[in-house]
Amino acid sequence: MNTREFLSEAVRLSGTDRQKDYGDKIENHDNIARLWSAYLDIKIEAHDVALMMVLLKMARTKLGAVSKDTYIDRLDEVDWVVVATPNDTHYVIVRNCISAGKNVFCEKPLTPTEEQSKLLFDYAEMKGIKLYVDDIQNHREIKWDLMENNLVERKKKDNYNHSYYTNKDLLYRLAYHDIYYLYPHIKNSEIESVIPIDIENKMHFKVKFNDIIIEFVYDTNYEYERVHNINGVSLMGDGTDDPLCDMLRKVFNGTVDFGYNKNIALFTNNFIDIIMTRLYSNEK
Repeated sequence: MNTREFLSEAVRLSGTDRQKDYGDKIENHDNIARLWSAYLDIKIEAHDVALMMVLLKMARTKLGAVSKDTYIDRLDEVDWVVVATPNDTHYVIVRNCISAGKNVFCEKPLTPTEEQSKLLFDYAEMKGIKLYVDDIQNHREIKWDLMENNLVERKKKDNYNHSYYTNKDLLYRLAYHDIYYLYPHIKNSEIESVIPIDIENKMHFKVKFNDIIIEFVYDTNYEYERVHNINGVSLMGDGTDDPLCDMLRKVFNGTVDFGYNKNIALFTNNFIDIIMTRLYSNEK
């Protein structure tokens, strides 16, 4: 079974056989969320249920319990594994796939820390495995100019409102893409200070380097048309490109620069580690 067939089988399992036996998955998650909410006396949403089901499956797998629809039991049938699970689960899943000799494409971030990400890259290199982290923004051709004072802004209205998301999470949800995109311009710059502007209602801060200043604004409660700009230039494309397909095609064909991808992934991890520490240094 190749990668395409494996993904098709995953869709079949979740949408046909399993759906006949257990009912519609979305409706089931909604029902489970309501039951759990009543029992725990806290608000649980369908998305929470889906994430906890993933964690349950991982716990079973770690104990050696496998069945037809666990990923470890099917690894011998694919060449590539696409990991798009919650951030905190990436390390174990990616390491398992590398141990099995499978190439891995991982949704960003590879892990929530530079230390863990480096361990995975080093392990993949030792095993001769290709490991690539989502860098979709690099697969768009957009021209813009770096200035002494720069503004990166990404504003939108989230279609969901989960209590477990905090403004901190916007660093990995949104800022991650902008940081690796800026890598060629800031890789040799030194961070002198990180200045919080509004980290209570959004993620708005300024980074002063030794040579330039970049202001970052991330707002998911924006009531107007979606915005993603750098110095007034839109980074969203014109609607005619398909950077996701372009990226995956190049990754699976081996025509990307895996070494550069490793560098920007680790750089971005480290950058966010620094920002997080500077912005929240007073938290206990």
